Amino acid sequence: MQKYMKPAFPDERFKHIFLHAMQESNAQKMMELYEELVSYVLKQMGGFHIDGWHVKSPVEGLSN
Repeated sequence: MQKYMKPAFPDERFKHIFLHAMQESNAQKMMELYEELVSYVLKQMGGFHIDGWHVKSPVEGLSN
């Protein structure tokens, strides 16, 4: 059974944002958390910033 045990995810900030986004029921807040997650990941990778980017796709099918 020990071979199936996984260690804790090392990046606590990523884990927190990701889990919060996955559990969020408000579609708008969920999208904001995903944008925060993408920004965080890009910053950790050394940075990439498009001035004022945001998700333009409509959020449909998600409950508020």
